[in-house]
Amino acid sequence: MLGIGGEVVLWGWSMVKMKILSYNARGLGSFEKRAEVRNFIREKHPFVVCLQESKLGMVADYIIKSVWGDVGCEYSYQASIGASRGLLTV
Repeated sequence: MLGIGGEVVLWGWSMVKMKILSYNARGLGSFEKRAEVRNFIREKHPFVVCLQESKLGMVADYIIKSVWGDVGCEYSYQASIGASRGLLTV
């Protein structure tokens, strides 16, 4: 086993350490809240982000960019029901 810059190489296979961030957003409707989440993401450098309580009925690309940045990514969401719930995975 050999460690190289955050990677672990084991018998010819390369395994990359992954950091997963789970965060109760308590709503992503405001610019201020999205900026708070974006700053937290920038600080922690996660590979995957799971946001609970997005409180969004629909997620558009501009919301993802305001949270994740301009770097390309995939996302999935479960719309909120009324003023509660809502899941977003980036």
